[in-house]
Amino acid sequence: MQQTTYIIIINFKTWRDTIECLSSLLELKNRNFVIRIVEMGNHNNSRQKIANWMKKHQKLDVEIIDLDNNLGFAGTNNKALEQTLKANENAFFWMLNNDTVVDPNSLDQLIESWHSIREAETYKPAFIGSKVIDYSRRDFVQTVGGTFNQRTGITSLTGFNQKATSFPETGVLQTDFVLGASMFFHCSLVDQIGLMDERFFLYYEDVDWCYRAKSAGFQNYTCLSSIVFHKQGATIGNRYDKTSFNPDTFKYLHSSYIKFVIKHFPGRLPVALFMLLKQALGKMIRGRIREAAIILKVLVGSMIKRNQN
Repeated sequence: MQQTTYIIIINFKTWRDTIECLSSLLELKNRNFVIRIVEMGNHNNSRQKIANWMKKHQKLDVEIIDLDNNLGFAGTNNKALEQTLKANENAFFWMLNNDTVVDPNSLDQLIESWHSIREAETYKPAFIGSKVIDYSRRDFVQTVGGTFNQRTGITSLTGFNQKATSFPETGVLQTDFVLGASMFFHCSLVDQIGLMDERFFLYYEDVDWCYRAKSAGFQNYTCLSSIVFHKQGATIGNRYDKTSFNPDTFKYLHSSYIKFVIKHFPGRLPVALFMLLKQALGKMIRGRIREAAIILKVLVGSMIKRNQN
């Protein structure tokens, strides 16, 4: 019997992006999937707008889960996972950002890769990511996975801003982590490593989850034939676009980095704090004073907490 895939999408203020994502899911060649949309706060009457769209496209099996509060990326996804895991013991999950558009073959390729890895590789498959392509510049890659430096805890995206032709069209790559914009996994993995850590309100929750999977004896991969186009953070503010700046999300980027280091590499905290100081000074030199001030605030706060402990 073919396993069902539960696709989890968070909607927060950007219902137009969610509907575009849903429209691309209509074109998936694999039809054995169910969609769970987590609606946070119903801003701009987005729930009704998505529901109206669903009435016109009843081919999709969609359920909306309503949340009154913003629980962050980890907490919100966990709500959907908790509700679905209780009733499913042999299902796949695909967590998608709502600002993505998927290729019609993307889900089939993820499923095939999971089975192939399980049969052939030494390591059990943990999370499988897609080849994430820039939505606006479709010749360029955003990521084919990522690495983290255990000496500093700093992450980097493999393939960022490289030509899509730089990577093979098929096969899988081993990677330290996959981007939360597209995370595919089997429900049995959650039994082994648990849900996402909700202490990471935003950023590093995907890195933490993948690191925990590797620590438990699994391996993360990127499926190069699964293509997902990503708008680079339409909801929360663009992490990689230097022309966009959101103070709140910028703060979380750096505070979550410190949380990750404290959790997994506590002895490296002085190195992490030094890296933050170095970044702050670099921002100041380039005249990006607001960004530097936020980094310094995170740095000072982390030092105060360290001394209190």
